[in-house]
Amino acid sequence: MFPFFKKKPKTWIDQSVIDYLMGINSLFVIYYSVRVNGQSTLFKFRDEQGRFLADIYDTRVQDVSIGFQDNTMLYTYHIHKRLDADELPRIKEYFDSKIRNYPFTQSRLDIKQLTEIQGQFKQQLEDTLRVQSVQLFPPELFPLAKYDTSVDNDIRIYVNHLSEQQRERFTRFLNRLDCGCILVEVTIHLNHATEEEIVATQTELDMFEMVDEEEEY
Repeated sequence: MFPFFKKKPKTWIDQSVIDYLMGINSLFVIYYSVRVNGQSTLFKFRDEQGRFLADIYDTRVQDVSIGFQDNTMLYTYHIHKRLDADELPRIKEYFDSKIRNYPFTQSRLDIKQLTEIQGQFKQQLEDTLRVQSVQLFPPELFPLAKYDTSVDNDIRIYVNHLSEQQRERFTRFLNRLDCGCILVEVTIHLNHATEEEIVATQTELDMFEMVDEEEEY
């Protein structure tokens, strides 16, 4: 009697492509999406420690995506047939062009370790600058926010609410930061400003211009 040989199922991805994706810096999260009950569901290609997770035999895989430090903005490469060695140059060209837009780092920290350091440094910044950041979605006002498992270590400060001493200390610190430091963005909220707020700010702008002109002469 001849033994029955079951044909090994074909993978949706070649080893050469797996090796390339696994070699991407550990600060990038890699996903693959699977069509489940008419909906696309994301699964992690590797875990936070860089260990391989993907089911390479799943026939429902649609695409592969990467995001920097679990950013919600993902770069997605769609799968037409399968990700094989012939497709690898196009895959590399696509993802490499996206990766080069992010800060270069030689750090060997994984995402979990880096997130913990970010949280610790956030507390140090608030303590040293003597400011308290504002939660974007405080649980008491947004009950659903407490079910969010993502970590947000960004610092948001309403400068208008700081005392004069706090503002002076805060701006002195900002003046020390160059492009090699953490990115700092200032947003002036004009979209929802009232007429009274605009007039009050216009007055301060006029006074600023007068003082600025006097200092130039």
